Amino acid sequence: MQLKWKPSSSSSALHAAELVAHGHSLLDANLQSQLAPIADALEEMGQRSISGKERFWDWLIGLSSEYENNIQLAERVIAKTHGTSGIRPDLPTKLAELIQQSERALTATHPKIEEELTLRLGPMQELWNTYGPGLMVQIGKYSDPALIVKEATIIPVLPIVGGHGGVLLQSNRCWIEAVLTNTNPSLPEVVRLAWLLSQLEADLPIHGELVNSGRLPWISSLAMLPPVLLAAQELELAQFSEDQLLLAIEKWWIPNSTEHSLVDTLLSWWDTYSSERPAWRIALTALDKMLQ
Repeated sequence: MQLKWKPSSSSSALHAAELVAHGHSLLDANLQSQLAPIADALEEMGQRSISGKERFWDWLIGLSSEYENNIQLAERVIAKTHGTSGIRPDLPTKLAELIQQSERALTATHPKIEEELTLRLGPMQELWNTYGPGLMVQIGKYSDPALIVKEATIIPVLPIVGGHGGVLLQSNRCWIEAVLTNTNPSLPEVVRLAWLLSQLEADLPIHGELVNSGRLPWISSLAMLPPVLLAAQELELAQFSEDQLLLAIEKWWIPNSTEHSLVDTLLSWWDTYSSERPAWRIALTALDKMLQ
């Protein structure tokens, strides 16, 4: 697996804005207050997108490390989330202004953000080099080796809530808060990173074509929990158990808008998958149906 590490203050700012928009309490109360109106405006823009607000944020954060020019970033995000016809001509400009405002809010509260991210990168890379390759091999064995990406970009961002991350399936990018210590020793951050990376091939037709594209990121994030925890258990980093599944769902911020118990459903689904080992796309479809 070829990994490109790309720390980004812009991605950090937009990651923080998304968390504020979705009601999370940041470690930095001053940053939270400054971001609140910006986050609300971005959330409103996301709600009006044809891709849905979750995908709007994914594209925004995932692509922000690629563009120095905020107008170019805004134009790309709008094209991906709102389409290229029938949109207000000032929409990219408005989005670019909001991106710049979020960056200024972060810089005001963390003036040395670039240096801080650089310092945080080293320990994260060291941990990954020690455990990451083995984790990914084991994840492939428990699920499907074809799920393991050959290339990916990892975007370390400033810790905003003490451990968080996200993925942009369509471009093999993920971002993760670059914490220096494990806030949950039984669930190390290197395992979270393996879980994020393990999701990046879910959008390939061979894996995810039978699941609604709007639900696929959520279904994939759940489906990868058992193989990731089992892989971590092989390396004596974590355990695969009911309690650990519950902890991962909570600490990795996996939502549940259904009336189903995610842990019970996952354990039942995994028991069937482990005994029958169908193609992964069939397994994803089964989990999707169980959670409808």
